[in-house]
Amino acid sequence: MTAFWDKQHMAQLYEDYYSPLCRYAFTFVKDKSTAEDIVSETFYTIYSKRSKLSKVERVKSYLFKSVHNNCLYHLREQKEDAYNFDLYQEPIADIKNAMDEIIIKEIGTELDQAIEALPEQQRKVFCLKYISKKKNREVAQELNLSIKTIEMHMGLALKTLRKQLQLLSGHIRSGP
Repeated sequence: MTAFWDKQHMAQLYEDYYSPLCRYAFTFVKDKSTAEDIVSETFYTIYSKRSKLSKVERVKSYLFKSVHNNCLYHLREQKEDAYNFDLYQEPIADIKNAMDEIIIKEIGTELDQAIEALPEQQRKVFCLKYISKKKNREVAQELNLSIKTIEMHMGLALKTLRKQLQLLSGHIRSGP
């Protein structure tokens, strides 16, 4: 059995993915309580069948696909309760958009963390230049530094952030 499925890692997976999975489930069932129930039941089912999941390598993908399938199952069951079955047949593009939103939020969070991890002067220069949209000359005046120093700090900051984003994009492509 892989380490992801032991009790400690399941608790960490639950903590890390419960909210994003609930938001994802909500895009299908349009009810917060139902979405939370589906996600909780999905975690319970995975935990109870964890000994059979030793070959799962992409845990995050597996969790989202499981919730997706459970949402579809729920919607099929609700068909008799005046639910228009055609609405459940959500186009693949909508599902992809929901996943894209989750990934974009993750990237935004990772980028924010990477910016916060920059050395103080690089972070100041980067924020003034890209967030406050100031010119190098204005940043240099505000921080009382030369334009060459501003350019150096920007180069170092961008190099660090590019490296972080490459690591992140590799993580997203390969999954958890």
